[in-house]
Amino acid sequence: MRRFLLCGLCACASAGPPQVTVAAGPWRATYRDWSGVDVCETEPSWLREELDEANDVLERFTSRGGAWRDDELPVLEDAMRALPGLVEAHAKNLEALRRCPGAPHAAAVERGLELVAAAGAGLDGAARLIRFSRQRRDIEAWRRSLEAEREAARERCAADAGAGAGIYFAFGDELAGTTWLFCDGAAVNAPMTGGLRLDGGDEEAKARYFELSRVHPPGLIKHPPTR
Repeated sequence: MRRFLLCGLCACASAGPPQVTVAAGPWRATYRDWSGVDVCETEPSWLREELDEANDVLERFTSRGGAWRDDELPVLEDAMRALPGLVEAHAKNLEALRRCPGAPHAAAVERGLELVAAAGAGLDGAARLIRFSRQRRDIEAWRRSLEAEREAARERCAADAGAGAGIYFAFGDELAGTTWLFCDGAAVNAPMTGGLRLDGGDEEAKARYFELSRVHPPGLIKHPPTR
């Protein structure tokens, strides 16, 4: 009888869905997607081990509450690679178990469902945070390079630049709008709202500054990178 039971369990194991192992940074788990079989007839100890392992990983992820430091972004990026498939399969398994007679592993199932919901929201927030952080890094790098480009362009200005002298550099900013810099030291700014403004330069030549700014080729205006 014992040999028969052992063989029965082996047959069940071979017929089960394949194991999937995820490993990215600190996020490691082995799970199966049982949606293609009758999970209610599955060996209880196997399911409990898989449920606990998935719950433990999601517990560690959701316990952060979406708060991550800049130096932890690589860990968050690892989570985005490792956890979505686990969350999806775990949700299917839990919903299937929830419908089984006798509600096996009820506490682990209910806790798992809570963690799945929290992890789904956490992954959505992580994707937004990663995009924002990458964009911020790109803009910071762009601003550093912009300063060097601006200084190089300024050096090409004629030494005797007078009132209304030409534009040597123009750039756009997501907060300050567009700015045109003139060789005589004047600057024209077009804020996000409102009209053109002159900073420095000859007030009597304001119309000339504004006209040069309006006709300056848009393709020569430097803009921050976008994703």
